[in-house]
Amino acid sequence: MKSVILVSVLAFSACGLPGAKSQSPASQLKDETATSESLCAAWGRHENLSAFKIVKPFSEAVSDLEKAMIQVAVMQTDSSTPVTPDQAVDIFADRDNGGSLAGEVSYFKMRHGRGEKTLALATYYPGDNEYGALFQVWTFENGTQQVGMIGTIGDSDLYCLTPQSR
Repeated sequence: MKSVILVSVLAFSACGLPGAKSQSPASQLKDETATSESLCAAWGRHENLSAFKIVKPFSEAVSDLEKAMIQVAVMQTDSSTPVTPDQAVDIFADRDNGGSLAGEVSYFKMRHGRGEKTLALATYYPGDNEYGALFQVWTFENGTQQVGMIGTIGDSDLYCLTPQSR
C-alpha cells in the first residue's frame, strides 16, 4: 500500500514541473500546430497538384474576388505604381500585347492539417518569369468567400509569408 501511495504522489508532483508533459488535448493540439508545416510550404512541396478550376482573364470574366487577387499579384510585383482592380486585370491579362503573356487564376484543393483547404494561385508573366501571389480561400455557409495571401511568386520562386506574432 505504501508503494502505491508513493507512486501516486510522485506522479502528481510532476504536474507543473519543467519538463513534465501534459496530456491534455489542448496541449497536444498546440504542439502539433507548432511543428506543422505552413499551408504555403505544403503547397510548394506538392509537385503534381492539378487545378480544379482555371480562370483566364484575357478571355473570361472574373469575379470581384478574383479582381482583388489579381490586383494584389500585380501590385506586389510592381509596388511603385498603384493600380485599380480593372487596370490590374488589363496588366495581368497582357491586353496591350494581345494576351501573349496573359496570366491565370488557378484553384487547388489539398489536404492540410485536419481538413481540406482551397488555394488560389494568381500568376502572370510581366517578363520572362512567373510572378504573382498564393491565397488561401475560405468559403462560408452563405456562399461568400474571403481570401488571405499566404505567399508570393517572384522570378518563378515561391516565397511563403510568415505570420507575425503579437
